[in-house]
Amino acid sequence: MAMLETTIREAFVEGVYLVTLYSDLDPAMNTVLNHVSSDGSQAKLMTNPARTIITQDGVASADALGTDYIINSYPLGPW
Repeated sequence: MAMLETTIREAFVEGVYLVTLYSDLDPAMNTVLNHVSSDGSQAKLMTNPARTIITQDGVASADALGTDYIINSYPLGPW
């Protein structure tokens, strides 16, 4: 599975495409982590997807900055 996004990098302030590739056939990318969210729900996450940036002139290179972010959820009130 692949995901295509747009983003910026310091060297490419005009923007780049970010391609994230998830593969269950590549042993280097087939590491699954069981993540428990702050609300107690659980999700299986692939920990080593391949990330590539593609500049507006078509040059592709590995993205050293790419990372996964975890967004915690918290109750908004006493309900």
